[in-house]
Amino acid sequence: AESEQFTPQELTNLLWAFSALKYQDEPLSQAISSASIQRLSETTTQNLVNSAWALDILSCLDSEALKEVVERFLNMCDGSLGVEWITLGAVVERNGLSSTLPAFKQEFNKRVFTPALMHLRSLHASSEDAELSERLQCFQRWIIEVQLPSLGTFHTREALCAVGATSYGQGKAACHWLADAHQAGL
Repeated sequence: AESEQFTPQELTNLLWAFSALKYQDEPLSQAISSASIQRLSETTTQNLVNSAWALDILSCLDSEALKEVVERFLNMCDGSLGVEWITLGAVVERNGLSSTLPAFKQEFNKRVFTPALMHLRSLHASSEDAELSERLQCFQRWIIEVQLPSLGTFHTREALCAVGATSYGQGKAACHWLADAHQAGL
């Protein structure tokens, strides 16, 4: 079938289905990927992110294609969801391209990561129950507003280290409360 017969959404759905099933057919995945890349101007941020994620899972995502996806995403990201930023950010990190895509990293930090850190630091600094409750509600409202169900594996570790909750990967817990909680769980 000719790729023009499929909408960008249908191409994304095919890639997503293959990746969810762990179906490896490199020639087919490459053909769908190529058709998707050629039609980037017709797609949505959700399709861009889902395609990048799927191709990454299928090990069919080359760095140039990812850079094109990220560039297109940045050009149309005004209405994008937090989950899209986290998913694309994880793909960028897994492919070792964070340092080569500074505009993406800057926007990611501005729109998602820095505000999340601000809320987490605020929670961590709360000394009274009422204050903690108020700050937690504020954080929850922000999560709903930006539609950010999680920070994902990579960015959760980075956030916990940034707010002093752990020094994951550096050998020791950075906070006594984390060490105490870990010990209590043993």
